[in-house]
Order: sequence, then C-alpha cells, then structure tokens
Amino acid sequence: MATFPLALSLAGAAAGTAYFHARLSLDHDLLFFRIVGSTALNLIRAVRADQLNLFYLLEKQAKTKSLANKPFILFEGKSHTYAETYDRVLRYGTWLREKLGVREKDIIALEYQNSDTFVFLWFAIWAVGATPAFINYHLQGEALAHCLKTSDARLAVVDPRVAGNITDEVKGAVPGMSAAACLGLCSVLFVGATCAIGRRFSTKTFWKEVRETKSTIIQYVGETCRYLTVAPPERDPVTGENLDRKHYVRAAMGNGLRPDVWDKFKERFGIDTIFEFYAATEAPVGFWNQCRNDFGKAAIGRLGVFSSAFVNTRTAIVKLDDETELPWRDPKTGFCRRVKKGEAGEMIAALPANDISKRFQGYYGNKSATNSKILRDVFKKGDAWFRSGDVLKWDANGRIYFHDRIGDTYRWKSENVSTAEVSQMMGLHPRVLEPNVYGVQLPHHDGRAGCVAIVLDTEQVTPELLADLAAHARAKLPKYAVPLFLRVMKEVGRQTTGTNKQQKHVLRQQGVDPAKVGGDKLFWLRGGTYLPVMAGVLKSLINSAKSLAIGDSGRKAGLRELFPVVDKSVDGEDCDRSCETCTVHYPKSFKINEDDELYGFVKGWSTHVLIATGKSDWVHDVANEKGSLMQAIANARQPTNGRLLLSASNMPTPHNPPSYSEPTTVLLLPAFILIENVTPATVQTMIDKIISIAPTTTTPLSHTLPPIPRSLEAPLPEAAPVTLKTLTTRACPHAAVILLCSQKTRDARCGQSAPLLRREFMRHLQPLGLARDLDDERPGGVGIYFVSHVGGHKYAANVLVYRKRNAAFAFAPGVKVDDVGHEGYEEKKEGAEEKGSEEEEKGEEAAQCIWLARVRPEDCEGIVKYTVLKGKVVKPEKQLRGGFNREKGLLSW
Repeated sequence: MATFPLALSLAGAAAGTAYFHARLSLDHDLLFFRIVGSTALNLIRAVRADQLNLFYLLEKQAKTKSLANKPFILFEGKSHTYAETYDRVLRYGTWLREKLGVREKDIIALEYQNSDTFVFLWFAIWAVGATPAFINYHLQGEALAHCLKTSDARLAVVDPRVAGNITDEVKGAVPGMSAAACLGLCSVLFVGATCAIGRRFSTKTFWKEVRETKSTIIQYVGETCRYLTVAPPERDPVTGENLDRKHYVRAAMGNGLRPDVWDKFKERFGIDTIFEFYAATEAPVGFWNQCRNDFGKAAIGRLGVFSSAFVNTRTAIVKLDDETELPWRDPKTGFCRRVKKGEAGEMIAALPANDISKRFQGYYGNKSATNSKILRDVFKKGDAWFRSGDVLKWDANGRIYFHDRIGDTYRWKSENVSTAEVSQMMGLHPRVLEPNVYGVQLPHHDGRAGCVAIVLDTEQVTPELLADLAAHARAKLPKYAVPLFLRVMKEVGRQTTGTNKQQKHVLRQQGVDPAKVGGDKLFWLRGGTYLPVMAGVLKSLINSAKSLAIGDSGRKAGLRELFPVVDKSVDGEDCDRSCETCTVHYPKSFKINEDDELYGFVKGWSTHVLIATGKSDWVHDVANEKGSLMQAIANARQPTNGRLLLSASNMPTPHNPPSYSEPTTVLLLPAFILIENVTPATVQTMIDKIISIAPTTTTPLSHTLPPIPRSLEAPLPEAAPVTLKTLTTRACPHAAVILLCSQKTRDARCGQSAPLLRREFMRHLQPLGLARDLDDERPGGVGIYFVSHVGGHKYAANVLVYRKRNAAFAFAPGVKVDDVGHEGYEEKKEGAEEKGSEEEEKGEEAAQCIWLARVRPEDCEGIVKYTVLKGKVVKPEKQLRGGFNREKGLLSW
C-alpha cells in the first residue's frame, strides 16, 4: 500500500481548502456578515440614543484623543483636523441659527461645488437639527426653480461660482437666498481616516492631487476611470519618467466601472483592488464586489454561498415584460417569476408589507413617484417589493452584473436623466405639440443617449427652427440632459396606448438608424443646433472605439485625413536653404519629449477666446489673474454651444499701460470676431449674447447662424462701480493668425521658443507683404500673437494656425507665383487689399485650426509656405497634435 509524505498531504489539504474557500466565496461571506453585523449594531445604538446623524459621529471623533488632531479634510493645500472641523461646524451652525434664523426641522437647500466649506455647512445644518436638500449645480431656470419648490426649502445657500443660475424666477421659489463660499459635495466620510476633496474632476490634475495628498483609496463614478485611462501619460518634467504608477493608491472604490475599462485601468495605474458597489439613496438594498483578480471582474456585486441565501430572502431578479416595461406576470396566477441564474431581469427588494416606510421612505413631496416604486402581490397575495428600475444578472457563482436601466430614467455621462423632466421642458417650446423622450443605445458608449421624438405645429422644419429648439433645450435643461437626437414625427399620439399612455419601447428599438424610423426626419446635435443625420457619418462616429462627446463634435478624423499633407515630389521642398545656413537655434539645454505619439490627445473645444492683456507672461493659471477678464470668464456661466478654450494674449489693449481695471478687446475664434469694450462686469452678456450664437469648431461652413450683433448694451449689476461702454463687434482683418505659447511661468521652454519663432515667422512673412505687427490691422495679413498655456509644454514649441476660409492674402506688389508656390495667388494679388476689406465686412470665419508641436526655428519657412498659405501639414507624424477642418467636417478629438 502506497503512503504519501506528510508535507505532500498537508499541501494537498491546503490547496483543497483554498479552492473550497474560493469556490464558495467564504472569505467574502465572512467580510459581508462582519460589515452587516457591525452596521446593524451601530444603527441600533444610534436610534436608541436619538443620534441617527453623522454630526454626532463627527463630535465623537473630534473628542477622541487619538483622532482629535488627526487631519480629517484636505482641500487645495489646506488641512483641517477633526477638532478643527468640529469647531468650524459649530461656528457655521451658530451663523445659520442666529443670523439666518434656521430652526429645527427646517429644510435648507444647498447648491454648490466641491470644497471643505461645503462639508462645514452640511454638518452645520445637521447640527442645528435642520435637513439639507442637495441641489445639482448644473440646474438652472425652470428646472432649478422646480427642484427648489419641491424641496420646500425655506432658505437656499448658493455657491458664488454658480450664482448666475439664480434668476428672479428661481428666487421666487424659496423665501430666502444666501450666497456663501460652499463648494461641493463630500461624498465619502472615512471614519477615523482622512478625506481629500478635489474641487472638480480633471484628468490633468487628478493624479497630481492624489500624489500630493498621499491618498491610499480613490473614489470614481461612471466614466471617470475611462477618462483617466485614455488620457496621455503624465511624465516628470525633468526626468521624463512616466508617473502613472507613482502614487500610494492601493484600491479604487465606486460604481460604473465599465468591463472594457476595468483591466486597462488596473494595469496602467497599478491598482491592486477594485471595490465596485451598487446602491441608490432611496433603495433598501445594495451590493458590493471586492475584486483583486479576474473572478469578480466587472461585477457590481458578489455573494458567497451563505450571503446568497441571506440576500435571496430580501431580493429577487424578476422577468420583465418588454411591452409594458413592468415585471412580467403569469396569466394564470398573476404573480411574478424569478429569472434563472445568468438571465437578465429587474432587481426588486422586499419591503415590510404592513409598514413600508420602515425600509423605503419614498420621494419627498411626490406620492405618485413613491407609489410607482412599490410592487404588490409579487410572489404571494399582500406582499410588497421595491422596484429598482435596473436590469441585473446574477450568475451561478454569486456574481451580479449591471445590464440596463428601464422606466422613466436613463443614465448618460454618469448622470440620471428623467424622461419626464426632459419631456416637460421640451413641451414648453411654442412649436412643439407633443414630445416623447427616451434613451437609445450606441455602441461603445455607456448608458443611453437622449432622443426626443416631437410633433410640431408646422411641416416646415427650417434651420432657424432647429437652432431654436436646440437653444431652448440648452436653456431649460442641464447639459447632460439635453437630447442629443431629435426625431420629428407627423402625427400626435402615434406612440400611445388605448389609455393615452406614451410608449417608448418601439422608438427605443428603432434607435437613431435613418433606415428604421419610417420616414420621420432625424437630426442630431452638432455645433449648437440640430442637423440632419447622415447615416454614414453617424455610423462612423458611434462605432468609434473611443467614447466621444456626441452632440458636441463632428466626425473624428485620422492623422492623415484631417488636413492635406505636403508631398515633396509635387509641392517641392518646405525649405529652400540648407540647415547649415540657419543662424537661429534653440539653446543647447532646450530638451523636449520627442517620443510620444502626438495626434489625437488634445482636449476638444468649441470656441477659442483670446484676451488682450498687452503681456506675454502671466501667473501660473491665468484664471487666477485677479480682476482680469480671464478670471471673470472662468467663473461665469459658460456658453450654450460648447467648451471654451481660454487664452490670455499679448494683443495690445486700448489703454497704455495695460490695466485689468480698464475695458479690453477679445478675439473670438473660429468666428474671427473682435469684441471691444469688454470688462469683467460685461463678461456674462458677451457669453450669452455673442459667444453662444457664434460659429464653433463643429458648425458646418454651410450652416447659417443668427448674425453677431454689431453693438450690445450690457445690463449692469446693481451698484456697478463705473459706467460701462457699449460692447461692439467687428470682423478681424487678418486672413490667418499664428498663436505661440509664451508662458514661461508654466515652462521656461515656452519663454525661450516663442520670441525666436515669432522673429522667424516675421522674417518669412515680410517679403510676401503678409507680416502684421501687433498694431497693424491692414486686411489680408497674418497676425502673430503670444498666448498663455494651451497644454503639452513637454512638446514645445506649440503653434496654432487659424486660417479663414477663402482667405484673401494681401501680397506685396511684385510677389511671384513661384515665391509662394501656390497656384492662384497671382490672380488674387491685384486688388487683394480691396477684397480683404470686403472679406472683413462679411466677417469670414476660420475653416481650419492646425495645432503643431515640436516646432523649431528651421520649421518656420515650411509652415508659412504650406500651412499658413495652403492649409497643409509638412510633418504630420512628428508635429501634428490635432485641430479641426470645417471644410471636411472633421476633428482630431
């Protein structure tokens, strides 16, 4: 009889035990029951002491010797200990009670962005026995007024950064309004640990803040991890070392991490553990998944053999009726049916049938919405269950996966969008007879994109009407809720039941495929208006491997598709002299990144705003220039037609010496419009009345927009310190502009490269008669300006070339065709200045912006010869970062 060594037997037993534990998820169950047990015990204690309020937890921690002096909140370089936070909370509570008259059980609305101050206010409201009502700061107008009225708030405390949302209509929704420096929502309170708060999410600053605060756990939501994963690597400016894994993070916690991003995110940033969870504020159930390997990858919850048995008594996944979007019921019994393991269905949670409010308190002031979440007679007569509105899958291994959302809410860009709210706001348009709002699925895009099917009171769907519908939607709804697609139907009630209830399932199935909408007119949001859907372009966009900002961009182009490329066999050499003859060079210490791929990584923009400051260098972030136009624009309500790219420039100011207290000039691109007499007090008027109706990078050249007003009286705020002049606009006389990043406070290389490049560009433009100095506004020339940080200093020098369509360059007398190497200029030369005046009067727009990097003095001749004059790129693989081409309807982002 064979015998086994003891060591081998023990090893086999250990392996078997490990497999047994993993297969049944016993370790996960132990953690599950420990958390559930301790949570239940703490809740019972808090209820008995009448202290079911996190203020009391803060008070306890602040009075604990081991924690009192430990940092609790980190924000923008400031640190607040538990004791300091508690003291601040008490002070704010006194202010709320004695100055604003807040009393116990009052409801106080908070509309704010992230900051330490918000946490103080939030806990202070609890400290005085009042209740905070958190208002999404993206809301404005009627949507904001509706939320404030529904909340029954007697007072609203508003962040000055979003105070522009508070109109007279909104003020009428609450008895009192108060502005305070309360910024943001602290979503996680780490018991006995430290919470670092960021003002807002940005891929450019996220990891920097994580490293500075030495955070060990980060929180994400929705597409956060995707945005971080597709962002270019951050490198040390001195050594060039990749900083992706230079942090202390051991775990990431949140919800919405997509399966296709999960592994990429973990691998790139070296994240050991993902804590993915599923929950809702009002839901009586939640799941979580602690995942270190592939077993639980992409699951929103995970349950072992024992926790599954426990949860199975409280939750169920039931079959859905595709027609009614309600849980399916057996025709014979009338009861619902659980789906099999691995099948999709709606997740529901058990409620106490005789006292539902014990586990589900409902929606404040909305009995109808509360009742819609309660399902009766599900598995037996008299039982009650909570409807989640989510379709989930629960497999045989205890893993739970998110599948879809149903009902009146769909999810887009990490936000919940209410179809009822969107329908209500779109129905307020005077030409809309009936709106029906639903979400449509798009490949490679998370959630559903909004589509509104409308019936109009006219058969003439004009460009003006489409632009007005888009403007109406942007004015009435938060940005994330604006429908990205518009379907114009012919008949009222075409998608309703016999009881006049709107149906959405047929519309959802048809989606936004022009071949499936039965002759209806289909439009999509581009450049601030709705444009006809072109099947080929739409298919190309939605099938893109990258997630795109649909509705705010045209088609994403490949490297050699965006702009024509110089072919030396046809165009000739880009430089007519040998390199040895060049006398202008960068310093030997001038080192840049020559290895990274450049194209396709710039963040897109809709409008580029250049502020005349008369300076070539500024503080690190120009938005922090006190009293400046840059600061005012950064803090203002942004335009409705897309993202602003804000740059300070050395364009001359009307006053010498330059002063931020005096009106100045703004250059708007791609509109090629100069706006004069602009001050911080008139910034919002400029944004609302000029920038929001101006052409953007995605506006087709053939599209007609409302004319830019030549003059505009800006409404003054109360107690305005000065009498302000009328805003005026005029066409920029240049045929093209060259922008050079010169901000040495951000990177010394920009301060070195910009003056040298300007000298070289001027040297090559002067013989052609196209060089224009700062104060030279003769039509048909090329303006050269220094601008603040545009991104990518490690690729210095950055050069942006904006070219007008049909640009009429005013060449000097005697310039030959061979001198510029482009057919047609000889004919344009005579009378070019007169034509330039005509173009200025018409206000020609930019057709292209070509963003180059790694530009050296010896490149300037070729850039003038081909890029400025012909719109061609000389060295696409080495120098092209991106841009837009409105002649082709293409973008690099």
